[in-house]
Amino acid sequence: MEVKRLLSRADDPAEDEADAYHSGPSLTQLKSSAAWRTWTLIALLAWALIATIATATTAYQLHELRSRHSKGHEGTEFVSALRSQVQATTVQPSADAWKDTTYVGKPSKDSDLAWKHDLQRVRGVWVTPDEARGLNISGGLHAQNGTTATLLGVMHNLHCIRIVRQILYPDYYYPSRTEEEHDALLVHAGHCLESVRQSVMCTPDLTPRSVFWEDDERSNIAVNPSARQTCVDWESLVKWEQSRSYSLDDLWEANPAVEGS
Repeated sequence: MEVKRLLSRADDPAEDEADAYHSGPSLTQLKSSAAWRTWTLIALLAWALIATIATATTAYQLHELRSRHSKGHEGTEFVSALRSQVQATTVQPSADAWKDTTYVGKPSKDSDLAWKHDLQRVRGVWVTPDEARGLNISGGLHAQNGTTATLLGVMHNLHCIRIVRQILYPDYYYPSRTEEEHDALLVHAGHCLESVRQSVMCTPDLTPRSVFWEDDERSNIAVNPSARQTCVDWESLVKWEQSRSYSLDDLWEANPAVEGS
């Protein structure tokens, strides 16, 4: 069950995401297979995606949420509840996106815990029946008290970024896996890259960033990573999500197994 994979987490960071999703072969096995070139291509694409959407949602998204509410578009009640709690903040990143941070670079226990507790504290939020109708949501799993279980797109994006990041270090996260499990992991990575691509194009970061020559040959340009931008205040979003969060137990209780299924 996809929701179960998204919600169930092991306490040991080394086994956390690796065992909860798909598995892959060891680094030695990868180097001896034709899939190594595919793996390398995914790694390069992953760095580009991580650099693109590692920051919080931009002001453009807040504007879109408020526009939908003011124009009476679908999801009015849900958007109203969201915008009343989630705030915007102005930031100017100073870190070089090419340097390792808590969330990228070589894997470690601290890094895995940061992903789990800083970025993925909440996996899903419930919506009321009226909100579900406004959002044109029908079917799916129930949460507690007749609500509908949902997963915000931003949380799925973070899940996907984390999966692709782990693929960059297969010997750490997916040691001694079978070729079949390796192929399944590549399929999962492809899904994640496509999902994030669609999300980036749907709600693009429209912050203008200055560029400069990357070297003396003036053959390539680099982008300034510290452009001032307005973002969703991440903590206010997480706080709102926590007020509507559901657990795996909630899903099991609200969606009992059907006899004979």
